[in-house]
Amino acid sequence: MDKKKVLDLLKIQSQDWESIQEQETYLLNAMTIQDSIQQYQEMQSTFEWQMQQTAGLFEVNHRRALIELQARLHQLALWQSTHGQSPSLYPEDSKITQ
Repeated sequence: MDKKKVLDLLKIQSQDWESIQEQETYLLNAMTIQDSIQQYQEMQSTFEWQMQQTAGLFEVNHRRALIELQARLHQLALWQSTHGQSPSLYPEDSKITQ
């Protein structure tokens, strides 16, 4: 394959990745907290059997992640009880106070 063809293929690949990243960013920004939780639960149920098979290998990491998730959910609940609404997903628009 000559150099021009390789460069053309790389350009197409780069453009496609940019398009994919733009779409991914759009979809992530459009998700609500509830949507995110639902998607997480769907992924959890899909991969549960694999997680059970590898639980011994990753138990410490899983426990740390669960502790961090619980702390974040607690902070979210505190914020919501104080402000009466969900926080903005855009930190520049609204700062979450602890």
